[in-house]
Amino acid sequence: MFFAALNKFSKNATLRFSVFYILLFTSSVIVIFFFMAISINRYLQNDDRKRIEMETKSITESIFDSDSEMWPDIIKRNFDRIGDNKMIYVLFDHDRSFIDGNINGFLSYPSGSKTWRKLSFIGNSETGKKINTVLVKQSSLPGGYELFVGNTFQERKVILKTIMAQFIGGLMFTIVLAIVGSAIMTGSIIRRLETINEASHEFMTGNFSARIPVDQTGDEYDRLSMNLNLMLDQIESLMREVKWMSENIAHELRTPLMHLRTRLESMLESTSQNDPQYKIIHQAITDSNNLLDIFAALLRISQINSGISKTHMTEINLSDVLCDAFDLYEPLASDKNQIIKLANVDTARVTADRHLLFQAFSNIIDNAIKYTPEGGTIRLSLSVNREKAAVTITDTGPGISRKEKMRVFKRFYRQQKNNSASGYGLGLTLVEAVANLHNAGIKLEDNNPGLQFILEFHLSSEHSNMFTI
Repeated sequence: MFFAALNKFSKNATLRFSVFYILLFTSSVIVIFFFMAISINRYLQNDDRKRIEMETKSITESIFDSDSEMWPDIIKRNFDRIGDNKMIYVLFDHDRSFIDGNINGFLSYPSGSKTWRKLSFIGNSETGKKINTVLVKQSSLPGGYELFVGNTFQERKVILKTIMAQFIGGLMFTIVLAIVGSAIMTGSIIRRLETINEASHEFMTGNFSARIPVDQTGDEYDRLSMNLNLMLDQIESLMREVKWMSENIAHELRTPLMHLRTRLESMLESTSQNDPQYKIIHQAITDSNNLLDIFAALLRISQINSGISKTHMTEINLSDVLCDAFDLYEPLASDKNQIIKLANVDTARVTADRHLLFQAFSNIIDNAIKYTPEGGTIRLSLSVNREKAAVTITDTGPGISRKEKMRVFKRFYRQQKNNSASGYGLGLTLVEAVANLHNAGIKLEDNNPGLQFILEFHLSSEHSNMFTI
């Protein structure tokens, strides 16, 4: 499931953009908070230092105006004046011996030689006692005495803790907003793109009237949809023109060709077989018959694509049609020393044109016999599941390359390595037209060696209900 989701993510550009948008939005909020936290912390540090300096100045001014015996009392009065136990006062004599202060857990004289130093003491916490370190300012007093004044920074810690809590809450809210906004944006983009994809797919599958809906908003999607619709209009017009020309050429040329063949047959009847012209006239009749067959096939394909043949659809047994095609081509396969088998034929009732299906099966079997060498095997089968019936025709011939599998259904296309074989390149074109008429799926798979041709039909409602009883 993980790999399936990863594969879907890698193939969905909109989803990748959405995730990138969420990460970018979240990263931006984190960076902004980081700089805000640094600025606030610096401001609070500067504010704490100013308070320490003001407090130090106030105490030293009072100390300089009194005797050294009074200094502890002066410090005590300042401590009582503050009353909130946030300021730290520690007094040392000239031997760096502790004289007085408001720290019960004092450890040692602050190390260092700078004015601002770090002082350590044991404080209480929720988990018990721990060593705390605070920044203090050293002031030299007369007689070698030293005064250290600092701040426990409790206010700063509370403020930073509150900011952190607010940031976490804001970050969660930001992520939710980013996901919701991304989902709305992604859903809108996917919806517009899917309408384009659906209309394009319908057009490619034969519904040439399919067009992309326009929301009349005038945005870039509407402009894209209108341009694509204009392109589809031009393609439809060109396709209809080509189709009209091919149909009219095929229809208009049939009559003069038939007249030509009739005259050639009359000439052949009046010509002796020993006459040198006899073979030429006979070949001309054969060529005219081939042309008439091509035009007939083109017209038949056009009729099938137009949907006229749907009027001849009835419910039939697919296995009967496949068996009839097998009976027809079994002698031909035997003449080429080929083995043709009919195996695993299940009963399958479908709504279809029996004549067209028989013609489609015949074309596939004829191709299999044509391209399978002597001694090869051709196998016909019909399998049924809950919803579909699959007709599979396999051979042991040369097969079809991957590049040619989608080309073989084009009109007049013939495999490059099999150009010497007879045919006009219209047999599989007709098979595809019949399959599209019946909403059947076509699969060309490798048989190793040879080709596996699969036609999948939808079962009639009554037949498919048999599997649910």
